[in-house]
Amino acid sequence: MYSPVEYAKTVVDKYRLSGRANLDILIERIGGHIKYVPFLEYDASIRKHNDTFVILVDSSKPTTRQRFSIAHELGHLFLHLGYDNKTYWNSVSEEDSFKLRNGVSFEEQEANQFAAELLMPSNEFKYVAQNNLIDNVYYLNDIADYFGTSVDSVNYRGINLGLWDS
Repeated sequence: MYSPVEYAKTVVDKYRLSGRANLDILIERIGGHIKYVPFLEYDASIRKHNDTFVILVDSSKPTTRQRFSIAHELGHLFLHLGYDNKTYWNSVSEEDSFKLRNGVSFEEQEANQFAAELLMPSNEFKYVAQNNLIDNVYYLNDIADYFGTSVDSVNYRGINLGLWDS
């Protein structure tokens, strides 16, 4: 059994993702679809649809938030819905695949860990962060631009990887 970070690393390696990972292309490659809808009750959700899946994303949110939300839903797809285990995936009903989660459960934490590693792979993040360290100051905006994420996501990632303190 893989940890969320290890699982994300296998996805990054398998689909040769780096830098600003193109999630739309990744989802297309693995057979899914994204629908952008304004003003949803939630940032994003995932639902099984026949043999594939659909991710609904709130298009009124900033692009950086949309990217994290999509990566988070991919975490649920691989970690909790068993998308790459066809026996398990086929046993999941469309109704059971759609769960609104409350943001603090163990599954949510795992999906966040997966998303962080998918969007900002740890080894690449450390390299990019080091290249954006000048006079003992990390330039978080530049790191965020490189990965297509928010400054907040970069800050949490740097803290979680032990590069800087909160």
